[in-house]
Amino acid sequence: MRKSCRFIGTSPLWAALFAMNAIAADDRDTQLTAPNVDVSAFRVPTLLSETTQGVSVVTAADIAAINPGSVVDLMNQVPGLHVDQVGGPGGTASAYIRGSDQNHVLVLIDGIRQNDPTTSRGGAVDLSSISAANIERIEVIRGGGSALYGSDAIGGVINIVTKRGQTGGVFVDGDVGLGTRGYRTVGSSVSGGDDTVRFRAGISNLKDGIDTEGGRVDLTTLSGNLDVRLAANADLRFTAIANNRGSSSFPDTSGGIRLAVLRDLDQKHADDTTVGANLKWRPTDMLDLNLQLSNYMRSEDVVSVGVSPGNQVPATSSHTQFSRNAALVSGTLRLPLTSAITAGYEYLGESGSNSTVIPAFFTTAQFNQDRNTNSGFAELKSSPVDSLVLRAGVRYDDITAFGGHTSPSGGVRFTLDATGTVFKANATRGFKAPSFFALSNPLAGNPNLQPEESVNAEAGVEQPLFGDRVVAGLTWFRNHVRNLIDFDPTIFKLVNRSAVTVNGSEAFISMKPIDTLSIGLQSTYAPTRNDATGERIRNRPDWRGGITVNWMANEKVSLGWRTLYVGTSLDSSVPTGFVILEPFWRTDINGSYALNDKVKFTAAIDNLFDKRYEQYIGFTNPGIRFRIGINAKF
Repeated sequence: MRKSCRFIGTSPLWAALFAMNAIAADDRDTQLTAPNVDVSAFRVPTLLSETTQGVSVVTAADIAAINPGSVVDLMNQVPGLHVDQVGGPGGTASAYIRGSDQNHVLVLIDGIRQNDPTTSRGGAVDLSSISAANIERIEVIRGGGSALYGSDAIGGVINIVTKRGQTGGVFVDGDVGLGTRGYRTVGSSVSGGDDTVRFRAGISNLKDGIDTEGGRVDLTTLSGNLDVRLAANADLRFTAIANNRGSSSFPDTSGGIRLAVLRDLDQKHADDTTVGANLKWRPTDMLDLNLQLSNYMRSEDVVSVGVSPGNQVPATSSHTQFSRNAALVSGTLRLPLTSAITAGYEYLGESGSNSTVIPAFFTTAQFNQDRNTNSGFAELKSSPVDSLVLRAGVRYDDITAFGGHTSPSGGVRFTLDATGTVFKANATRGFKAPSFFALSNPLAGNPNLQPEESVNAEAGVEQPLFGDRVVAGLTWFRNHVRNLIDFDPTIFKLVNRSAVTVNGSEAFISMKPIDTLSIGLQSTYAPTRNDATGERIRNRPDWRGGITVNWMANEKVSLGWRTLYVGTSLDSSVPTGFVILEPFWRTDINGSYALNDKVKFTAAIDNLFDKRYEQYIGFTNPGIRFRIGINAKF
């Protein structure tokens, strides 16, 4: 059936027009004119100007300019990163980097893993379960990250850094937002401290969507952190985050609001908690030591109405429970030639269970799985001359039932001093162990699945022009995955595909014609194909691009415009089988007015032109939405 699908809608004209990068406005500000931005997702201390692969940082200034309605809005203009959502706000939101699978993307919060291998997405993180109110910045590493983090990172890494406490007193922050289509948000935080102790505690709630329009979400987040200076050379940091999420949506393959035969919605409720402690000690000027302990727990209950016709997916009621304990110890040694090496050991202890009641079969299906991973890693960064950065890394993972795997990486970055031209190249190898769900789910699981293996390579160039007022760049990448785990709806099982390859490119231009105006454009071409058959892989658009314009009209008024283009993609549903989804455009605008340094009013129109596009068959986007808000600081 896949072979009968007609491929339509790729546009070389679009590629030529949008060969650019919206977040590159941030890349320009950080990489070229402010190179001292630290990318904390790397093991060895790394500045953005020292990276050898595609890296984007969504800064606090970017977040303020975007005025996001959800965390999905923060990632829609990152080059190489595709985020889709199943219908309305209650649907699952997934990230794909450079055509990789959603569960190939490792998501961290303050360096703590969030991927849950008991979920139906194979361990992929539902981004809609993360509150945007608590985010300071987002770091996106595009391309393989297994040399850094092992399994789960063969597609890339998203590290979400939360807001920390302020110093110089006690500060209270509050915000309220209202909008159409059921949008409501409220939040508050208190922070304070001094150079020895600082803290932050916050609470936020987001309600969005309406059941009659395809689903809703109700997300409450409690967060807190504490930073303690134990001595001049020692710091201790604590982090705690608790999420409570209730949602409703049509089942994923049902055909959504447009085609689903059964009109009742699935009901989901999930609780997850993240706690961590991080001790950093510098016993000498040449050596840093790091100890991190963390726990991530998730519990989810789902009542699903099933999918018709044919009862291919029966009604179910399920409960899953997952816990991960992690311990990491590492040391960083500073060496001559502006070099540093980080080496360490990491332990992951994971335990997951699922109990699924299937009334139509008068049965309850269960699984319990435990997995331990013992890992050793090393990462070297060296800059023997100012214009050259060399990087190398390796990680060895020993995983229960899957044995040992070695993941190496290497890269180079060279800057031509005369013109400021930057040349980058990077290569990595990695692997991904099958998730608990993929191995053991009673409906779609397959205990014979083998680990996925990947080889990623990229090479790129960046060129500043007109005194850094304009920056342009182009990156070619190749991602090759053997034994890709993919859902086969013809047998309703997860299977290993022989091999999948993406030969793609990213391009960007960012411009700052005047100090108050920034313009960025970006385009990504990432055709994902089965090597043996040439068939497309589901939910991966070949083309994706966008434009962002931010204008600071004066010290009080700011305006923003974001247009996103997503090309055709393949999807499948029970009512239709395989279908090529049409390309779509979406435009969002927003503005803010600062009454003074303590009160700011915001307004936004999401999906300005009321485009009723589909990212999954039958899951029609609800349409235009208006939002207003107020933020106050005391």
